[in-house]
Amino acid sequence: MLRSKQVTNTVFLLLLFYAVFQQWYYYGKLPQRVAVHFNFQGTADGWVARQSLPLISLGTIVFLALLFWGISKLIRRVPDNLINLPNNAYWLASERREQTYRDIYLYLMWMANLTILFMLVLFQDLIRFNLSAGIHSLRFWPVVVFYILAISLLSLKMILRFSKTPSG
Repeated sequence: MLRSKQVTNTVFLLLLFYAVFQQWYYYGKLPQRVAVHFNFQGTADGWVARQSLPLISLGTIVFLALLFWGISKLIRRVPDNLINLPNNAYWLASERREQTYRDIYLYLMWMANLTILFMLVLFQDLIRFNLSAGIHSLRFWPVVVFYILAISLLSLKMILRFSKTPSG
């Protein structure tokens, strides 16, 4: 699944569509003033007008999507000596270059998918908090831990993938 560009791109687009749907669906249900920042005890301490939430949410997600997608596309234009990759000369040799760029693209786009999903879950919790008159759940920290673990495992998988060469 991680090796399919079609699956990776489909998940990416579905997450972006869901981001728009999430804001559209909940916008009219939210109060005029929306809590958007919380202290370590989970108490709201930052508020914005309801009209600002879609801008914050979609702006953040679009920025992240463009950042990951842009880097994954621009990596082909970066000189080889600036690409920090284990066994750089081996993986960027002409006979392996296209597959290496494809693999880097897939890893970056799965990182994008995880990051966008993470943000969507956080925005969903934010919406839920505002719809429940300030009742908060303890889901924030488990979500953060899951995200860090998932990104770490994906990074480790990428490092291991490029650390080994057939001769090494």
